[in-house]
Amino acid sequence: MCHVGEKQSAEAAQRPPIETPYQGLVFTEPKGNLIPIYHWENKTNSHFYTSDPISAVTLEATEAYVKIGIAWYIYPKRQDGTKTLPLVRWYDPVEGFYRYTASEVGLLSPAPECKREAILGYIPIQDRDTLPTPGTIAIDPDIIFQPTGLFTFDPAFTDEQRYQILQAHSIAYERAGVCHSISGQEAGEVRGLYWVQIHHGIDTNPNNNASTTVGSRFIDVSITNLLSLSKNEIAQTLLHEMLGETNSDTR
Repeated sequence: MCHVGEKQSAEAAQRPPIETPYQGLVFTEPKGNLIPIYHWENKTNSHFYTSDPISAVTLEATEAYVKIGIAWYIYPKRQDGTKTLPLVRWYDPVEGFYRYTASEVGLLSPAPECKREAILGYIPIQDRDTLPTPGTIAIDPDIIFQPTGLFTFDPAFTDEQRYQILQAHSIAYERAGVCHSISGQEAGEVRGLYWVQIHHGIDTNPNNNASTTVGSRFIDVSITNLLSLSKNEIAQTLLHEMLGETNSDTR
């Protein structure tokens, strides 16, 4: 198992990233209950999207944002019978521009310094290799999607606890890509799991930090035992459990 401070092997350092297996769709024409998303852009190529045009008034006056028009249409809320994710706008004060993510929980920022500003609405997702249906176009998945985007949680977890777990998962995802004690095949398998739906339940066994069953797409987490540990220790445990999901012999 790979720990903090271990040297990465040459093979591990050259592992390619896992390609996002799904894409988000937006609508090109108004229909039904869809809402318009308006688009502004400035000279530094920063893009501002919003469902509320009034929110861009200050940007137009102080930061020279120019209105482009309606970019596309999306759902104002989750849709029954359709897999939709919230499209979230973040502001990066260090870089001075806006970022966008689509995530099941919408809590984990694309960078530590980013501040969440708004949920713009909800977009349907589908397999990346499937052609968009007529009247829709695909948003570049590499721009808005992150690992853990489909992860779900027992409602008993607080927002802070979900964020703590997601943050540790992000560390574990990166660690799997550079750990010399995990083979390239194992790394590919475990990193691939970060792009599918994994549900997080609560482990009430006083002897466990976390637990899983091979192939279950389900990880139980002990709030008392695991979440009291350091960020790196939580990440190490979660990587261990994700390896267990793949039935790896390195567990």
